[in-house]
Amino acid sequence: MPDPQHDTEAITELWASEDIYAGPYRNNGPDVIVGYKPGYRTDWDAAVGAVSSTEIADNTKSWSGDHCMDPRQVPGVIFSTVAFENPKPWLVDMAPSVLDLLGLEAPAHMVGRSVFQALDTKKAENS
Repeated sequence: MPDPQHDTEAITELWASEDIYAGPYRNNGPDVIVGYKPGYRTDWDAAVGAVSSTEIADNTKSWSGDHCMDPRQVPGVIFSTVAFENPKPWLVDMAPSVLDLLGLEAPAHMVGRSVFQALDTKKAENS
């Protein structure tokens, strides 16, 4: 999606929901995941299901944060006083890790694995 005013593109990629989500709650997610470039995001109208009169406009309101960026553009930081067995965790590993710390087993449909459990290197190489 081009931004003619700044001679750049506003969106890096679109992902179909069925290519991203799995499990029993998959239908609760959006139909399409939009990967916005840094400096771009959905507008206030779209956040409540309305359609704006223009495709791209400057945001003149306060915006406290969102989750609208292409996840490949946003590095994450995790601090822990407990050593990780998985040296390269993903966001989807956080919920299983919390359950693991609480001594609870993650549901079978949950994506990700506890960062506190050793990786099966053969399994990781094939995925």
